[in-house]
Amino acid sequence: MREPLLLAIVFLFGVPQIAFGQGGPATPRVALLGLSLEKHWKEAFASALRQGGYGNVTIVDKGELQAYSELAPATQELLQSKVNVIVAYGTRAPAEAARATKTIPIVIVGGDPVTMGLAKSHSQPGGNVTAISARNVDLYGKQVELLREFVPKMKRLAILLNPESAEEVKGFAILKKESASLGIEARAIEVRSPVGLEPAFAANAQWRPDGLLMIPSTLFIAHRERIAALAIKHGLPSVTRRREYVQSGLLASYGPNIAQLFHRAGAYTVRILKGQPVGELPIDQAEEFELVVNEKTANSLGLKIPDRVRFRAAIVQ
Repeated sequence: MREPLLLAIVFLFGVPQIAFGQGGPATPRVALLGLSLEKHWKEAFASALRQGGYGNVTIVDKGELQAYSELAPATQELLQSKVNVIVAYGTRAPAEAARATKTIPIVIVGGDPVTMGLAKSHSQPGGNVTAISARNVDLYGKQVELLREFVPKMKRLAILLNPESAEEVKGFAILKKESASLGIEARAIEVRSPVGLEPAFAANAQWRPDGLLMIPSTLFIAHRERIAALAIKHGLPSVTRRREYVQSGLLASYGPNIAQLFHRAGAYTVRILKGQPVGELPIDQAEEFELVVNEKTANSLGLKIPDRVRFRAAIVQ
């Protein structure tokens, strides 16, 4: 296990700088917990802290983990370092944090603590957990519709997911129902570890699907270029909900901007550091969604970007 990376955020002449340090005795300590958190997500979080008047904060960074097995020991290190707030991304990291402490405030980014059984309600969470939810469940139907824009005659849809994630299993059930309503048969490509990606895609090819919908998982973040390459290799137009996957080669995405969610989580963290009880902070939800398309991938698959998609999308190469 790597030693925790302590980052003291120092703002010089109004420009945020990251410097190594322990921080003073009165310096708040905030933890980031999750697998392969993007640098620009952390920067968005730090920006919100600065805007809230916390330009000198020690961040105990446990956002570079590479496997679920690292979550429990990392969480224990956070408790021992006596952090004031834990900001956890996804579902597995928040669940681990919630198991470990009932007193330290936890701000979830992405997951929904009500469906996870960690909060009483969206308006009054109670306890020590609140969240900035990505509203992922609301997006599945729109993602299927987006894929149909590229493959109007789609009849078979492969869905890539991690079956060890309860949220992703629920997502598959919703996607299967949404797809059936459109006359599309959906099947799961189940991958429990990165080494299973190539075999799973090869086995799925025998079914001859018309497209791929990926349910993002913290398990997949560090391997998104491999996933994109496999989708192209097997001739599968691919849709997900995260722009980072499209920037790495998937065809298209529709979903919230995660950096914006981290910025809002930073604003919640400021309110907690100023004394507001975490249980009184209502669970906030993503309100703005973005459509992103990779033109290079479309060309590689021999697809034309429909005009009504191009008109609304951010195009990347």
